[in-house]
Amino acid sequence: MKTEHGVICNMTMVYGNKNVDPGRRIRFCRHMRDMECKELSTKVGISPSYMSAIERNRTKAPKATYEKIAAALGMSVDEMFGIKPINWNK
Repeated sequence: MKTEHGVICNMTMVYGNKNVDPGRRIRFCRHMRDMECKELSTKVGISPSYMSAIERNRTKAPKATYEKIAAALGMSVDEMFGIKPINWNK
């Protein structure tokens, strides 16, 4: 999946020479928003088990799902994956 500044492939986001773990970034952002996995999955419209699999990098989600997760967290995909700084005050 291409974002504005990077590419996600093989469960790793590649940006320049930096690899980012998408599941770990999603979990980090969810915790920073003080959200439970079940709450986020409900906002996104997916099952809690699927959300958990995404966070543990057991499955790769379609681009639209990553966009929904980012929106539910109140940020862009690029912010969620650490490409752009996150404004935590939103």
